[in-house]
Amino acid sequence: MTKQVDILAKFLDAELTPEKDVHLKRFGADLRIKALSAQKIGQVREQATRGKGGFNSLDFQAGIIVAGTSNLDWNDKALKEKLGATDAVDAVQKRLLAGEIEYLAEEIARLSGFGNTGDEIDEAKN
Repeated sequence: MTKQVDILAKFLDAELTPEKDVHLKRFGADLRIKALSAQKIGQVREQATRGKGGFNSLDFQAGIIVAGTSNLDWNDKALKEKLGATDAVDAVQKRLLAGEIEYLAEEIARLSGFGNTGDEIDEAKN
């Protein structure tokens, strides 16, 4: 029974939505990124799927960045006007380089619990 209580206490004390700052050297600025729920990731995936065109991975990654950034509104009118962007996903694609998009999407995925290595899982077991 004690182990169950210990586990429950750890679940209750864990940060609900992990966040962290990620430095973007090219801009000399930090973006605050946050973990996303399975439901939110599903919504972004659905939005990145276009009828017969199928799944668009770039739209998915940009959508993850839009949803996972907490200190920048990618849907800001001035930002979209400056970039000639139609929406927030388009703004991400027009403002960030391909590698920056990949990096930020991966970091948000890690915060959301993806990419746990076997070592991390084994460490948690001990």
